[in-house]
Amino acid sequence: MKLCNHRLNRRKEGRCYLKWKEEQVLIDCTEEMAETCSNRIHTPIPKKEPAKWYQCPYCEKRHRTQQQIVTCKSYYEWYKVLEQFKANLKPVGYLPEGTTEEVYPSDVLAFDGFDNVRAHIWPWMVDLIRHRDKGRCQDCGTETSSCEVHHIIARAKGGTDHPANLKLVCPKCHRKYTDELLGELGPIRAKARRIAKVKQITPKSLEEFA
Repeated sequence: MKLCNHRLNRRKEGRCYLKWKEEQVLIDCTEEMAETCSNRIHTPIPKKEPAKWYQCPYCEKRHRTQQQIVTCKSYYEWYKVLEQFKANLKPVGYLPEGTTEEVYPSDVLAFDGFDNVRAHIWPWMVDLIRHRDKGRCQDCGTETSSCEVHHIIARAKGGTDHPANLKLVCPKCHRKYTDELLGELGPIRAKARRIAKVKQITPKSLEEFA
């Protein structure tokens, strides 16, 4: 069977699209017709070049683009920084008054995706504090697996993730600290919301108060 671009399926017998386009006539293109048809056109489909792969020296895998290697490089470099940070961090005891000393290196803080870096380190930091405080609430002495890590100086007040600013407390004690913090920050946040609402009032809507 000769191939033809005008058939709906160029490899098999079928309807001729050219006749339908020109004369609105449905004609079945058979093998005999294909042998004598003067309108038969066959354009070979060019073969696709084999995909090019690039060997990555960082993850030791192959990638389709050079950009993926650049991404691997950035992940590899930051992974080394984070592992070095974990190795250098010592599980010091917490200070009753807390601290605002920064625990992350300056190059980590300057990273655009610092929130992602902190999200990666925080679970490890929680395990570190749990091991240091031996799974016991540092306020009431309750030993339970549901203990939570508490920032002595809240992050909203400039506190950091430094181990000296973290301690393990039970959910009941943690709720007391949270209620105290909300009591202090509640009026400030309410005032900020009122200011933001006033800024959204347009001059046209001010006519209602005239």
